[in-house]
Amino acid sequence: FKQHGFHLRKKDSGGTFMLEGSDLIKPNQHLVWVDSTFDRDGKYCQETRPETTTSRRNEREVHLAKYMLDEFEEQIAARKNELDPAAWPNDTMLRHLDHEHRLPVGFITFYADQKRAFREIANEGDSWASMRNRWPNLSVRADTVDKFQGGERPVVFVSMVTSPQIKEKGEKEAFEAKVAGYSHNPKKVSKQRGFKNGGIPTTRTSFVRSPERINVAFSRAQNLLIILGNRFTLEQVKDVRIERDDGTVVEKPMYKNIQRTIGTGGMIDGRAML
Repeated sequence: FKQHGFHLRKKDSGGTFMLEGSDLIKPNQHLVWVDSTFDRDGKYCQETRPETTTSRRNEREVHLAKYMLDEFEEQIAARKNELDPAAWPNDTMLRHLDHEHRLPVGFITFYADQKRAFREIANEGDSWASMRNRWPNLSVRADTVDKFQGGERPVVFVSMVTSPQIKEKGEKEAFEAKVAGYSHNPKKVSKQRGFKNGGIPTTRTSFVRSPERINVAFSRAQNLLIILGNRFTLEQVKDVRIERDDGTVVEKPMYKNIQRTIGTGGMIDGRAML
């Protein structure tokens, strides 16, 4: 019953060394991490902050989510055309549709400005209501983790957003030039420390260290959880505080552990998509 039924394949030969047609997300995978660190032009995709607030956004992660939502929409439409409606309840993909024959999908983030970015980019600035017309076979809900408590959906994106900014003038270009030769080699990127040395620093933000928020965000998916995030920044967060049943508190490198659990097959370079 856990199968989501989607099969995403690489559509072209660009972006990564993977061949066109290679598997990206298979029907029996329940957890994948789509890395949002670099785009196909070799640019480093950093978080940005609006002048007026402490919130932040990561537009690369919204573009990646939109790409996958369009794919899910297309695959559901195709499957509905292939099958008699009487067979839908037994189909691995269509059995998860709601009473309006739409697949409920969640886009969860820790930042209000990322929710706004989703509306502006994925929904092209339209109202939330008109999002129903954009994906007639999906019922998409985008919200912050604090508002999402209690709601489960067959497919959930968690957009981590955090990807440290490079503040100094010219430093971003210098970093991109340095990392260009090995940005497709995650082990090598992980070994470098700091932008000046061709590596990516960690983040000090408290949101990604809050076990309650992480637990809510990562436990909303019934069939497929897609984490969108800068893998290199998050693998260095070593101090997520976990309280055990006996009251003792331990600090854990939670994201590194998740990446290890997912394994190479579930760690997807976003450049394989766009």
